[in-house]
Amino acid sequence: MTKLYLVRHGETIFNRMQKMQGWADSPLTDKGFADATRAGKRLADVPFAAVYASDMMRAIRTAKEIVHQSHTNAQADVTINPDFREVNFGSFEGLDRQATWAQVGKPHGFTSKAEILQATSPETARDWMKEADPRHAAENTTELWQRLRHGLALFEDQQEHNILLVTHGTLIRTMVAKFGDQNVAKLAVPENGSVTTMVFTPAGWQIERYNITE
Repeated sequence: MTKLYLVRHGETIFNRMQKMQGWADSPLTDKGFADATRAGKRLADVPFAAVYASDMMRAIRTAKEIVHQSHTNAQADVTINPDFREVNFGSFEGLDRQATWAQVGKPHGFTSKAEILQATSPETARDWMKEADPRHAAENTTELWQRLRHGLALFEDQQEHNILLVTHGTLIRTMVAKFGDQNVAKLAVPENGSVTTMVFTPAGWQIERYNITE
């Protein structure tokens, strides 16, 4: 069966500053490069049939560092695929994270992302953000899954292979909520450089482990 290793990119400047970062792309911090190195060492002995990254530079640089640390894939090419870029936060890109989620939740009686997720789901949070976006440019759940399903289909014919995919926190959380335990996805944001594994079986995608940091 295909086993997909999902790695969240290393910390960026926007992550550190608590700003919304979807299709916006800020550089890795020193800690972000260290996150990538640790992920690479964690996966150094895993033989990957292919290495993918979203087309965001923070994901590409993380993927290249992971490959650099590999004992079995040190010469592997990184295939760039925009289907795996982070959720588009529309007009909220680059804005303060706390203020953004307060604005998104206000019409529904919530003041934070945590409150929204506790009461609803990641899918509802996506849809509410699009509603709150003055330009309605943010991606909703339907739009996100249209491209994500297209991307995941690439891996469903690759039998008995390990695939590395460096992608983004909300995207990983969305897949965990869809294919695994939605309660886990509500509570724990995958850490920068963390590893989540999922496998493709005759029954479809299944989450194996989430947010591995050791």
